[in-house]
Amino acid sequence: MEALLPLIVTFGLMWALLIRPQQRRVRDHQQLVATLGAGDEVITTGGIVGTIVSVVDDIVTLEVAPGMSIRLLRSAVQSRIAADADIDEAYEADDEVYDDDDMAEFEDDVLDPELPAPPPAPPAPPAAAAPSTPTEVDAEYIPPPQPPPTTGEKA
Repeated sequence: MEALLPLIVTFGLMWALLIRPQQRRVRDHQQLVATLGAGDEVITTGGIVGTIVSVVDDIVTLEVAPGMSIRLLRSAVQSRIAADADIDEAYEADDEVYDDDDMAEFEDDVLDPELPAPPPAPPAPPAAAAPSTPTEVDAEYIPPPQPPPTTGEKA
């Protein structure tokens, strides 16, 4: 019985730390997908942001730009964007946001004439010469053409 106790505790920890949170995420996603409707602004699993135009069965028509619509499965919707939320807030996990000032600094650093030139590229290795005699690997060896025999007469 004592040997089973660590196994039971390990299973309980695995369930509490891995299985239960995943079940909760799946349940929340199913609820989101079930409540999708026209006019909802959503983000797909591929990162496309758009507004739902229509929902028919499992197909959602998403307007991604004025006059540009795509069709996708309901399950491809990852999250709903709140009506008052800014799209930048939806991507707050992306820490690397560059503005024009950052780009100007980058261009100044890259185009700075005082920086040393990069080292020259190393020379290319010499090409391997073709074998002149057959090898064990080269089963279909074709010998090089031989010059025609000469008879000793000059033309």
